[in-house]
Amino acid sequence: MNKRLLTLLLLMLSNLIYSIDNRFIQKWQKMQEYYLRLSEILKTNGYSEAEKTFCHPHWLKTKEHIKRVILGPPNEQFLKTAHISGTMLRQGINRQQIYEIYYLLFCISPSTKNLINSFKEGYCFDILKECKEFNCTVNTLGQLYYAVKIFEQGIPIQTIIEFGGGYGCLAYIFKQYLPQTTIVLVDLPELLAIQYLYLQLSLPETDIYLHTTAATHMIEQKINLIPVYYLKELNIKPDAFISNFALSETPAYVQNLVIEKNFFNAQLCYLTGQLNGWNGKFESHNILHSEIPKQYTMIEFHPFHIMLEKENLYSYELIGKRKI
Repeated sequence: MNKRLLTLLLLMLSNLIYSIDNRFIQKWQKMQEYYLRLSEILKTNGYSEAEKTFCHPHWLKTKEHIKRVILGPPNEQFLKTAHISGTMLRQGINRQQIYEIYYLLFCISPSTKNLINSFKEGYCFDILKECKEFNCTVNTLGQLYYAVKIFEQGIPIQTIIEFGGGYGCLAYIFKQYLPQTTIVLVDLPELLAIQYLYLQLSLPETDIYLHTTAATHMIEQKINLIPVYYLKELNIKPDAFISNFALSETPAYVQNLVIEKNFFNAQLCYLTGQLNGWNGKFESHNILHSEIPKQYTMIEFHPFHIMLEKENLYSYELIGKRKI
């Protein structure tokens, strides 16, 4: 290769790297602007005083660590920081991941299998794509499992409420396969900020609506981000209500609020969570287990494969469907 061509290639590569870095920095700054604006509005309206009502003590501590990270300098590896990776990031191919891979490869309907054959990973934040079967990160593999379990229920979905959205990966998957769907993410402001960053990077053509005040209606066919403090005012009827290890980590007040709303009268309710509050770390939420059979006629309730056996911590998967 001649020297001139090599110089040209190096210049093109450096420009590409700069473009990628600059794009991330811009989105990071937009995330910070959104978070600061939302925080100020919540404080002005007195919602910051309600934190203990809506937020479990474990998450009160964790969200302060997350706050320091997202208000810090742009960091493409921020998901790997201790207090974030421990709450929303799975890594390594273990028995749980093999279970998910085999389920997705061999245990789903032909129509769903054809659907996920076109799967494309979202923005990876410098996380390794350890799952070779679907060319994705281990965390995305888990979210793909959740999405497929919901697809397999055979219920037409136009509106979704996801209570606790991690960093936004499940919402990304739904938007990839159901682009006309209205998605509502309900979460803590710090988590909404991360979801905003990830979804902006992964779905640059998709509108993300940031609700800074209580809203009774959503922007249709868009992704709506709702602070959990506005949960009581939220009044929509989704086709699916989803919560993976989030509702089970809230205070009893929040769980009872969701129950009072009859899980927003969703046609499908999909929950995963910790059995017995994981030995007292979180609320013992048997109320969720007992209320769903009162509201849904078709129930699946069984142990879940995500667990910490050495610590004797086990999980459940609960699916409720209303008769159409």
